[in-house]
Amino acid sequence: MSGAPRRWRHEAAAIAGELVPKGGRADVAAAAIVVAIVLAMLLPLPPWLLDILIAINMCVACLMVVLVVQVKDSVSLSTFPALLLITTLFRVALSVASTRLILLEAEAGHIIEAFGEVVVGGNLVVGLVVFLILTVVQFLVITKGSERVAEVGARFTLDAMPGKQLAIDMEFKGGSMTADEARQKRALLGQESQFFGAMDGAMKFVKGDAIAGIVIMLTNMIGGLAIGMLQRDMPGAEAMRVYSVLTIGDGLVAQVPALLMSLTAGLLVTRVAGGEDGGRNVGKEVASQLAAHPKAWVTASVAMLVFGLLPGMPTVVFAALAGGALALGLGIIHRRQKNTADAAAGLAAEVPELREFEVVRHFLVRIAPHVDAERGQQIINLARLARNELVSQYGMVTPPVHADTGAPVADADFEFCHDEVRVFSARLHEDLLTALCQPRQVEALDLAHGLAEEVAEWDGRVRAWLTLEQAEALALPAAAVQTYWAYLHSLFRSAIVKAGPRYFGIEQAQKLSRWIASRTPDLAKELERSVPLARLADVMQRLLGEQVSVRNVDAITETLVEWGPRERDPAVLYECVRAALAREICDAHASGKQLSALMLDAELEAALRSAVRQTAYGDWLALDVRASEALVDEFAAALTAAATLPSPILLCPPDLRPHARHLLRERFNELPVLSTAEVPPDYRIKVLSVVSWPDAAGPLDAEYAT
Repeated sequence: MSGAPRRWRHEAAAIAGELVPKGGRADVAAAAIVVAIVLAMLLPLPPWLLDILIAINMCVACLMVVLVVQVKDSVSLSTFPALLLITTLFRVALSVASTRLILLEAEAGHIIEAFGEVVVGGNLVVGLVVFLILTVVQFLVITKGSERVAEVGARFTLDAMPGKQLAIDMEFKGGSMTADEARQKRALLGQESQFFGAMDGAMKFVKGDAIAGIVIMLTNMIGGLAIGMLQRDMPGAEAMRVYSVLTIGDGLVAQVPALLMSLTAGLLVTRVAGGEDGGRNVGKEVASQLAAHPKAWVTASVAMLVFGLLPGMPTVVFAALAGGALALGLGIIHRRQKNTADAAAGLAAEVPELREFEVVRHFLVRIAPHVDAERGQQIINLARLARNELVSQYGMVTPPVHADTGAPVADADFEFCHDEVRVFSARLHEDLLTALCQPRQVEALDLAHGLAEEVAEWDGRVRAWLTLEQAEALALPAAAVQTYWAYLHSLFRSAIVKAGPRYFGIEQAQKLSRWIASRTPDLAKELERSVPLARLADVMQRLLGEQVSVRNVDAITETLVEWGPRERDPAVLYECVRAALAREICDAHASGKQLSALMLDAELEAALRSAVRQTAYGDWLALDVRASEALVDEFAAALTAAATLPSPILLCPPDLRPHARHLLRERFNELPVLSTAEVPPDYRIKVLSVVSWPDAAGPLDAEYAT
């Protein structure tokens, strides 16, 4: 027997699902309902049909109240303004139809008559008072308050929209949400603003409906008395009894659903948006918030008990209420204490094991909490701009720059991290200029506001933060002075240039091979046979490490296909690719086809050649620590003399170029090191300085001499 009810429930659910309009049928059904409502105003309705429509009106109003209580936020019922308009039009149509029946037939169906008899109860004044109370409560209390809430909500939602859109964009650019999530949040934000704007106008319908109810009641009362006494020859008392019952019943039948719809609108517009979990329905929110303060229940129970002890008060009633409130408050307190004890016991008994971890963010900008959102976003955008420039200029595809706002930053306003390890940190000095100066240049100046920090440079200079007047007093050349944002941009660029090449790995090499195959399939096959992916990635990393653009994919591929079968050493392949890109490399550092270069003298070249050691793992420069440091200092002195000239380079023989680059990489990572074989014939060389073997490195003994 138990299977039969279950089967009937499934069949009923299936029938109900078929009755609900779907797809295009829903549009037709909505249009048909609106047309039917308009026809109900124009055509006379029989009393039995009017009873059915009135019952439907009341059921719809009750359904809307329950539905609004269940939804989790206002936007979950975004069609409510349209529903409110349709139900208001429906009530007006019913009022017109019932008025026609009351005035023509002196009857309006069983529901209106029953409402009138029950409320009037033999006393016309009581019925009028009840009707007026309901109307006043709806018009002056619920409708007026809901209208004001909808108006303010629409205004505040519109004002907050740009800030919310900016927050969504920042989260998306920071990598905390995907493109689909950002698109969904923007659509939800637009839907929310449209909803409150529509509710602001829809509440005017409810207000007008309440006024129309009063006018219709007066019309029915006056018109009914006139028709009953003048046309139907009814006695005045009889006409008053018949038409007052019908009029009050008609007014209540219209006002009760209208009151429910006003209550529904008020509940919907006064909802407070939930948190990240999407919020909860009204019942759960009210219960959780009332239960959040158990001491208030205990205090209220004492107050109710005091009221019950006053002379003439129903002591039993107040005592019962006080006991219930006291029991509820003490029960909540006891449950909280038990939950706290259980949580403490569970924490002491077992610590859960983490099974997941967050992957490090390769490039990260941390903004301190005290930095305002606009300045923080400006710093983040500058870091991303520096990365984007490297992508477009050199083809250096790196991981995105993530942002962490409100993070603690020690002794700074922000910091830039690589693999979540600090690379540099800085303070905001956007109203100051910066320049590298000799200490003696700034000693005579009052730098209480100018010198915010000192950073030791390789040539002994310090970074000074200066006002415009102080910069003019030092008579520094314009090229030596930077604004704060230009200096910060150079910091971001240098940090990304140093770390970026390592991210051109096997996966990027595979993507490059696929892209080449989509354009030149035959060349891609030759490349795959000649150069393994690991070797291709190694060559590309070396190119990007010296800021050589890899955008000329055709030249790089042709060179690797030509030399790949004969050379297995990535360092040699790299030098071959540089030779193929020689004109592009020189053009990046030349000024009018003139290269400003540091050169090596013959003795230094001979010493470096004699220090090269060949092993199974490649060639390396076997200089001791003292000689290496002294030689780097010698290059620093030469660069100091050429500091005012744009784009100085180091020019050396082809066999020494890799070793010179390796020697200078740590302190002069951005110094271009070119070989004489890479300079095209039509380029001129301006020698800035000739670097010789430093005295601090000791004499050129047999170890380094030829």
